[in-house]
Amino acid sequence: MPTGDGQGERSRHGYGGRHEHGHGAFDPEHLRRHEAERRAWMAPEALLGEMLAGDGAGGVLVDVGAGTGFFALAAARHLPFARVVAVDRQADMVAHVRERARGEGLGNVEAVQGEAEALPLADGSADAALFSMVLHDISRPERALAEAARVLRPGGRLLLVELRPGATDKGPPPEILFEPHRLDALVEGSGYAINRRWHGPGPLYRLKARRSGAEGDAVGKA
Repeated sequence: MPTGDGQGERSRHGYGGRHEHGHGAFDPEHLRRHEAERRAWMAPEALLGEMLAGDGAGGVLVDVGAGTGFFALAAARHLPFARVVAVDRQADMVAHVRERARGEGLGNVEAVQGEAEALPLADGSADAALFSMVLHDISRPERALAEAARVLRPGGRLLLVELRPGATDKGPPPEILFEPHRLDALVEGSGYAINRRWHGPGPLYRLKARRSGAEGDAVGKA
């Protein structure tokens, strides 16, 4: 999402429906063809179900760097009474998510073009923000997390899904990935309190954190 670098250059193997490293854009249909392979070890519905357990069935969830909608559409299916906002910097990715949502009859998905450091949402308008396989590609991740905090309500949830360096030979170069302790420090230094961490499945590292401030509506609170 930062123009010319960062979020625009995503996993060369298409993890999470992102772009290739070293390329400004990528064909969404090409990325979509790899989804069955990813689902074999990274089923988005199961991961979100675990990460959002206890958070109810309504609210607003923002998928930052949504790519082909691998997680955004899963969130819309898992939370049919929620509004899912899929944000991506690439116009054809946004069009692709809209088409897929229409094809699946998911009326609770809104796909919009935007930048990770300048999300097209009002202050305090979201209950959860998801970064799946994208934070490591953003040149200033602390600014993206600060922007997520801006759009989250006090007490809103931050959901992160990343690959652990060295845990797989696929995906981005390990030198650009976050060691779990570095990711924890980045999140806590950006004004969030970590609620839970998961190692796995497979090479994944996941965490759930709460935006600082008074307790507010968590995603799923109708």
